[in-house]
Amino acid sequence: MMKAGVWRAASRWIAGLAGMTVCAVAVANPPSTARAERLRFDADHGAWVEIPAAAPGTAEGDLAVARSMFTDGKHRNARGAMRRWHKQYGESSDLYPDALLLSAQIDKALRDYYVAGQLLDQIIEDYPGIATAREALVEIFNVAEVFLSGVRRKVWGIPLLRADDWALDVLDRISTEYTKDPLAELAVKTKGDYYYGRGDFSLAELEYARVLQDFPASRYRQYSMRRAADSAVASFNGILFDDAPLVEAEERFRQYVSEYPGVAEQEGVSLQLQDIREKRASKEFEVGDYYQRTGHLKAAAFYYQSVLTHWPETVAARRSEGAIAALPPTLAPDQPPTLPEGRPELQEPARQFPGKEEGVDGK
Repeated sequence: MMKAGVWRAASRWIAGLAGMTVCAVAVANPPSTARAERLRFDADHGAWVEIPAAAPGTAEGDLAVARSMFTDGKHRNARGAMRRWHKQYGESSDLYPDALLLSAQIDKALRDYYVAGQLLDQIIEDYPGIATAREALVEIFNVAEVFLSGVRRKVWGIPLLRADDWALDVLDRISTEYTKDPLAELAVKTKGDYYYGRGDFSLAELEYARVLQDFPASRYRQYSMRRAADSAVASFNGILFDDAPLVEAEERFRQYVSEYPGVAEQEGVSLQLQDIREKRASKEFEVGDYYQRTGHLKAAAFYYQSVLTHWPETVAARRSEGAIAALPPTLAPDQPPTLPEGRPELQEPARQFPGKEEGVDGK
């Protein structure tokens, strides 16, 4: 009798353990995406159960049929079902926003991204504040990403037209009209990445800087700070042009080192800063060399001395020492010479060194 009782207790314990295992497996292994929208998890029984289907011939039932086709991957059938739904029920149905969203998702699946975008935009504009509008916001953001990746808008079923401007406008609206939404900062970062990938580094820097300014606690702060600095460096067109991008890059890299010292050390930011100093020194030296070549020796001496003062450890500083040594001693620049308005690299519109005819006092 003792053995039989022990066996029954053990059996009940094993059965209970098996039941918990089945429940855990059911939770850990939900149904496929195609069936997910037709099922719900019953915690009491530890299983996924079918949601009772809405009656066919009703707005809810016909929408459910179209959604089932969509989740099963029958996109063209789903599109046909939704066309019939819109014709029969249209805007008068309370489910109209959901129908628009499903139609847009079907168009996305069929790569009619621009049509999908128009439907999503309609939801966002006409039904603000509802859950469906938030879903539409996510969907239209994804459509914008697709177009910015190079996918073209279809015309008569053929991908022909770029839609970058439309996509950028979508991102602008998300970032300005939904500032509290997590998508806002992602929209600005996405614009920065788009411009960076195209080589439009000045515009990229502006967008990354906007992430830092408008979203100071952004999860993309470190990324944007580094990209802003890299963009500023890449915006510098050479020593014959304005060095403002280098000044900006140096400031951004120093901020990066201050906030992320360990990462900055791993990434070799100190070498980047040294390279910037070398470039700025070379530019200053070239200004002095220009004045020397055009006969304005006192101005040349002033810029050579500026290199030695501000960037003494650079290659340009060694060149400046030699250049100063070759000048008459009486030209040592105790005071800055009187120069033309603006430094030569800032003359507009060409932004090149000015011609000799502009002249410099103290020749």
